[in-house]
Amino acid sequence: MITETDKSFVIASSRDSRLDSVKFCLILLVVTGHVLESNQFNSISGSTLLWNWIYMFHMPLFIFLSGYFSRKKDSRKFLSSCWSLIEPLILFQLLWLAIGYFASGEIAIETVFTPMWGLWYLLSLLYWRILLQIIPDKILSNKKLVVVVSFAIGILAGFLPFNRFLSLQRTFAFLPFFMLGHCMRGKSLFVDSKYRLLFGLFLAVVFVLLSFINGDNLNLNHTDPYRDITGMYIRLASFVLCIPMSVAFINVCPSSRWIATQGKHTLHFYLYHVFFIHLFMKVLSRFVFPKNLISLFLVVLLIILCISLLLRIPLFQKITNPSSFFINRGKRIA
Repeated sequence: MITETDKSFVIASSRDSRLDSVKFCLILLVVTGHVLESNQFNSISGSTLLWNWIYMFHMPLFIFLSGYFSRKKDSRKFLSSCWSLIEPLILFQLLWLAIGYFASGEIAIETVFTPMWGLWYLLSLLYWRILLQIIPDKILSNKKLVVVVSFAIGILAGFLPFNRFLSLQRTFAFLPFFMLGHCMRGKSLFVDSKYRLLFGLFLAVVFVLLSFINGDNLNLNHTDPYRDITGMYIRLASFVLCIPMSVAFINVCPSSRWIATQGKHTLHFYLYHVFFIHLFMKVLSRFVFPKNLISLFLVVLLIILCISLLLRIPLFQKITNPSSFFINRGKRIA
């Protein structure tokens, strides 16, 4: 997810609103994936297949776009961009810890330092930005070396005893996509629209092929180390496959002014959709309804619509980074 302060990381002359549309389409996949994990929908027909198809590429592509929009900045802007991640990370982690405490009456120390729900992304993005800032320009200029080394790190990280704690395993596993995105910065990611149908067919073929695989233990979210050498082969295969899937997805995403506008607020969708999932699942548990892909997509669209409507309220947008609101307000008063 790209935060509002990523605007300082963007090359203004090369900004393509179609990428904001892609980000919004990715948010739809994020919400769909998390709804699929809920008790109401995790056992519906095709749930594992759809989940594996989504997780094969949606986070690598999100992270790629984060790298695509990132570059080195001066110290003040760099610290500001870091704080834009740290602040919502702390606020929402404390909120989820409080909810967990009132639900269970206890909090484990390890839980405090394990990002809850999607907060791992904010912490990992912070790591990647710091890494990008401290790597010498001479090394970054050798793009082939950077990409090869980062992919090697992503594969080998599975042998290290890292898991969800401090988002370490995911940070190393997804590092190559951030660095690949940075190395592609300024280059167009779109091809001629005449290939859209071909890209769509490719994504459909992958979906069908995944149906022939036992996808119960693929660990495509890369949260834990390998159980055995098979885990390395699975990660390697997913890395190879997610690149053409990402290219295809970018080029089949619909684009419009409304979609692009929503895509500029992906951080808000990302942070708040989990609360709506919990709320909706709580409500739905009281009713008998057909649990299938149709009802799943209706729930996803309803969640997106609710957040989109709330984003019309300026205060709702400022909750994620309250300090920036008070700083800007202070400047206006001064």
